[in-house]
Amino acid sequence: ILHSLDLLGHFDLFSSSTSNANANAKGDMTMREVEAFQKADLLTRVVSTLSHCWSDVFVEFSSRDVQGDDKLRELVRSQEITNKERNKDSGDGTVTIIGGGFGGGPSQMPHCAPTYAAVLALSIVTGIGLADNSSGKVRNDESEISTNKINQNNRNPYREAGELALNLLSEKRLPLYAFFLSLRERQGTHDDEEDERIAFRMHHDGEIDVRASYCILAPCKLLGLIDETAPTSSEKKINHAKGDTSSIISSNPLLAPSIAKHISACQTHEGGFGAEPHNEAHGGYTFCALASLRILNAVEEIDVD
Repeated sequence: ILHSLDLLGHFDLFSSSTSNANANAKGDMTMREVEAFQKADLLTRVVSTLSHCWSDVFVEFSSRDVQGDDKLRELVRSQEITNKERNKDSGDGTVTIIGGGFGGGPSQMPHCAPTYAAVLALSIVTGIGLADNSSGKVRNDESEISTNKINQNNRNPYREAGELALNLLSEKRLPLYAFFLSLRERQGTHDDEEDERIAFRMHHDGEIDVRASYCILAPCKLLGLIDETAPTSSEKKINHAKGDTSSIISSNPLLAPSIAKHISACQTHEGGFGAEPHNEAHGGYTFCALASLRILNAVEEIDVD
């Protein structure tokens, strides 16, 4: 709904210069301002509601995984979580991290679908609230804004909502990353790295399908959690032929080739994609699969023949 309203111009701000050109527009301006602040209140309540739909969840990673992941290390430092011994015989340890996601309502378990919707909704509110009134561009340099020089009639009434949304996304960004990684499930032959595929669950102990891949990868792309450009399939083949394996495998676990491999395995003889390998092709799952492969820069994995 929020996306539709934005596309329809529901949150477009009036131009004061155009309005002032009309000598009889004083009363109309007042009503427009009232309407704008009513809409601003709606956006603020959207952010407040979504913040109450957040749920923390404890997730565990091996100490090796944490040490090899900059984002997990940063999250561990921020939460001051210490290693605890998992197996005295092996000497291996696990790190408990407070991750989390959005549920369908307050106090509900984190789930990929409402998390995807929440991140997109908050991104829309951020874009609306932090946009420059004149250019429509998001302002990211606070030094450009001098509040004592801003005409209050020209000030974006949605700015407070935009800042609240941006702060919420910034606060939950790394816990989301940890939650998403905890939903990974190995598929294929576990003792054969060539056959290994990585799928995702929609929630802990939930179903596995390509919806989860898309509902995880899209928010991660928006939040800058996929901060590298994955090489294309052809680039991987060229680099492999040259013996250059460093550019084939990304250090970002969300760009692991085994993720794209699992998604491509969901393609059927009909040409579309099913929820899982060997399932019937479905329009919704096909969209999720194609979008996920595009994010992963792996569209060449699709069999177009």
